[in-house]
Amino acid sequence: LLMGRSLSGIRFYVGRITGDRTRITRQATKIAALEAQGMQITWGRVQKNLIHPGRNPALRKLREIVDANATRLPTDVLSQLEELCNLPVPDYVEKQVDVAIAVDLVRMAFRDEYDVAYLLSADADYVSAVREAQRLNKTVFAAKASPERSDALGKVAKVIPLSKEWFVGLASDKTA
Repeated sequence: LLMGRSLSGIRFYVGRITGDRTRITRQATKIAALEAQGMQITWGRVQKNLIHPGRNPALRKLREIVDANATRLPTDVLSQLEELCNLPVPDYVEKQVDVAIAVDLVRMAFRDEYDVAYLLSADADYVSAVREAQRLNKTVFAAKASPERSDALGKVAKVIPLSKEWFVGLASDKTA
């Protein structure tokens, strides 16, 4: 990705997991490994949101099946399925991470702390920050996994297409 440039630092932005001890420990282990490689960690938070059952495609489909077969199902099974159909599903969303990335991109550009930034994202939320960095004569590359997808960030930043094969075997769970 550096294309002959020298690396001055790597920043990693992530939401801090709370609640589940196993997930907290797993995250702490991964963060410790990143810090051991010299990465600077910037923390956001993880927020739990409950998705209404009506907005969950799997539960909507289950509702259709239950409704279509209600008269044929045993009462106890029907009762359990009805209960499932009405359960909200948790969704975990990182908060304060995108803003921290955008602020650092602009603040560091203003302070002349970099010439070239590599943003490992295709998120269009960064368009304004990239434009501001460019206004300050900085080059911003956006690395993304889907180069064929046209998006707003790809129109303002120089795109480096990522190949899934580059990452096979790097993750502990063998997924890329």
